[in-house]
Amino acid sequence: MRTRSSEPPDLPPSLNDAVRLLGKLGGHLGRRGDGHPGSEVLWRGMSRLADIEVAYELYTT
Repeated sequence: MRTRSSEPPDLPPSLNDAVRLLGKLGGHLGRRGDGHPGSEVLWRGMSRLADIEVAYELYTT
């Protein structure tokens, strides 16, 4: 089980890892045969990330 840390990682994720994480937020399953996330899935992921950011700002201020 991964534990959450308040410290940022030493290195940022690679571009490929960042795209896959964003795709996961947009609903991409990431199975072996699925390929890379498409533009619509990435759009949904970015929209969801924006919502998460707004919620984080509301709860931390």
